Amino acid sequence: MSDANGTGSTISADVKITGTVETSGSIRIDGTVEGDLKAQGDVVIGKTAQMKGNVSVKSVSIGGNIDGNVNATDRVELKSTSRIKGDIQAQRLAMEDGVEFTGHVQVSPKGATSAPLPKTASKPPETPKPPAAKV
Repeated sequence: MSDANGTGSTISADVKITGTVETSGSIRIDGTVEGDLKAQGDVVIGKTAQMKGNVSVKSVSIGGNIDGNVNATDRVELKSTSRIKGDIQAQRLAMEDGVEFTGHVQVSPKGATSAPLPKTASKPPETPKPPAAKV
């Protein structure tokens, strides 16, 4: 993975960062981040990664653990080893079998409008009763 300059950043498995991580390019995280991640490029969260914070990116492939919300302007890909506790918002979502996910998902493909769900009836419609018999 690389940004427009041909380089990408990496946070290796033996690195722990506390605080916000921001990049105008791409990044791969295999270590621990306790804070928000903001990237304008593509992001890979490796299977050894531990994140506690919100993720705001262009697109992300997640194989590790995230305790926070994920917001992508393009795509979120959840690998089978990913564990997510938080909400996901993206234009596109791909999820492999085996993902552990607790939260809400909002997927809004480009150009789609977000229409409210139809209201469901609170009770079933009444069926007409036959007229009472006269005695």
